[in-house]
Amino acid sequence: MHRIKKTIINYLTSFCILTSVIFCSCRKQEQATYKFAPDNSKKLTLYSSLDSDETTILAREFEKVTGIWVKVYANTAPQVLEQILEEDSADVLLCCATDAISVFDEQIAPYVKNNSLVPRPFGKKNLAAFAITRTGFLYNNLYFEPMNDEQLLNSIKTSRKLAMLDPYISAENYTCLFYLLNTTPISLINDFSTTYTNAAFACESIAEGFCSAVIVPENIALRFKSTHSSIRTAFILPPDSAYIIETAAMLKTCKNKDNAERFIAFLQNLGTQSFLAQNLKYHPIRRDLEISEEEKEIISHALSNIENTESQIKNKAEFIQQWLKKTTGSEK
Repeated sequence: MHRIKKTIINYLTSFCILTSVIFCSCRKQEQATYKFAPDNSKKLTLYSSLDSDETTILAREFEKVTGIWVKVYANTAPQVLEQILEEDSADVLLCCATDAISVFDEQIAPYVKNNSLVPRPFGKKNLAAFAITRTGFLYNNLYFEPMNDEQLLNSIKTSRKLAMLDPYISAENYTCLFYLLNTTPISLINDFSTTYTNAAFACESIAEGFCSAVIVPENIALRFKSTHSSIRTAFILPPDSAYIIETAAMLKTCKNKDNAERFIAFLQNLGTQSFLAQNLKYHPIRRDLEISEEEKEIISHALSNIENTESQIKNKAEFIQQWLKKTTGSEK
């Protein structure tokens, strides 16, 4: 009898456990929610038509320093403009000065805070400059005989294996084309051998000897040379090179004004300026940095030479057409 009782008790216990499991499984499961993004006071939306890798590096460093969460959208200027027009909460824009004036002028707020130690580009109160570079030639010295700089520049410009960066991709690429067509009669320029969409890849191709030379931003060429030991490549900076000014601006749709101002101040602080100069090979723009008189002259001339920027904008349609005709034989 005792054994029968024990069996019944064990059976009832198992039945209760099974019933409980079935009952719990039939109950509606509560969905777990996870909140990874911070609240609006710790957010910033950043749009950029500059190099996407450089933009991301700066955004992530700002996150580390401030704890502010940065959402990045980087693309070509027309695509960035299209995206901004579709948004109601775009905060900060990074772009080349020529794009700021010609492409994004209506989207930029009329004023942005600027470090007093950083000159305003062309005196414009809606732009804050944070880096400068210039146009120059990375070339493979196997293609060129020893000669003085003026002869070398003329030889590079008229070379049959001169490569270009696609001017549709970025304002920096277009400025390289602008420099060439603004300083060289079109009749002296041969058909471009190759057009590259990526400046770093173009530099690799020069080192390998696929092309004789390419016009690139100075900082791109210097970074390439600092990480590659090829004795074939050299860089020459023309005395009349065109300036490329990287700027930041606050957008009219900005909803996180304090965070936007902190990000622009971060771009202009001493630590970031040193990083831009040492790691990304830009010319810094702070007056109080320990830089040479030549560097100071570059900053002053670049940020006051509105004629250079206006000329780039004015000639863009014509120079793009000339480039298309040289590369494809068509103007469309």
